[in-house]
Amino acid sequence: MARSRVLPRLAAVGYAVGLTALALQATWPDSLRSSAIHMVSCVSLICLSRSVWLRTAGALNGGPYPLAPAAVSGGAYARQR
Repeated sequence: MARSRVLPRLAAVGYAVGLTALALQATWPDSLRSSAIHMVSCVSLICLSRSVWLRTAGALNGGPYPLAPAAVSGGAYARQR
């Protein structure tokens, strides 16, 4: 996600790092560090969701953010059929 630059790079990196750290810290006791990891994961998911929402809504309403060609044509699934 970060290399394709389709989604915000900071949110994509936060998603990768935050959710990995969240899974790794599952056995740790609750602390300020675990709360911070939860917040990073939450904020990155909200940013990614907002980006996808705006891109999809803009494309459906004729806005400036067109859908990717794979999304319009059905993507890889359509090519496999």
